[in-house]
Amino acid sequence: MLVTILSLNTWSTYGPYEHRWPCMISQLKTLKPDVLLLQEVTDSRLLDQIKKATPLLHCAHQVQAGLATVTRFPLIATENVTYQSKSPLENEIRGALVNTVQIGGKMILLANTHLAWRAEDGGTRAQQVRELLKYVQTKGLPAILAGDFNDVPESPAVEWITRNAEFCDLFEHSRSPDRGITWDNRNPYIQTHAAKGVRFPDRRIDYLFASRNLAAARALKRCEVVFRSSCRNGAFASDHYGVLAEMCVEKYRTPSAGRGWHSTRKVR
Repeated sequence: MLVTILSLNTWSTYGPYEHRWPCMISQLKTLKPDVLLLQEVTDSRLLDQIKKATPLLHCAHQVQAGLATVTRFPLIATENVTYQSKSPLENEIRGALVNTVQIGGKMILLANTHLAWRAEDGGTRAQQVRELLKYVQTKGLPAILAGDFNDVPESPAVEWITRNAEFCDLFEHSRSPDRGITWDNRNPYIQTHAAKGVRFPDRRIDYLFASRNLAAARALKRCEVVFRSSCRNGAFASDHYGVLAEMCVEKYRTPSAGRGWHSTRKVR
């Protein structure tokens, strides 16, 4: 079956969130993810609205770190990881929300994270990645790593994942000719950051990584950037764009056959 996984930094309740959230949910109905990994979720009302509007009924929320996992698959286990490595430039709690799900008899780890954001925090981000990988590797399960890593593919943090660990950058693995930009200065919400003196070039900083055994044997069907366009109300879903991947895993029949995007998905 094909499983669709989507990661998005939701930008908390900044900007016109009362217009952004309906835009986000409208696009979710089109994209039909099976697993949704969210960052900057500081208001549980967003999760309530997502669960009400979609078949993603199972949810875990790490409130302090603003991380949430919403999925149509039951959550077997949920653990919170708090990074010991902290940026001296911020007071944020950084960590990971780690969930275990079962898909067609295969146990898969979902690790959702949001790393330190300032340009000067490259060393901190690299240390936070090491902490995450060390934790994930103790579980001995195939894993998906997702989130806002606040760093580019050539950074020490991201290269530590793709070169020193058994993980694959799914967007790079898709061989898309697109640059995969998720922090785009054409997004009008980015200008609110610029007005406060926070300026970055267009960058790819949001990722989906998979254990190489999950991404092997043509398992990855596609990986693309989503939420790039505005909705009819003129709003964008967030200041970030999201990343969506569709992967083949073992055939799975959802326990709740009555509600879902599809009760089963077959690889063509």
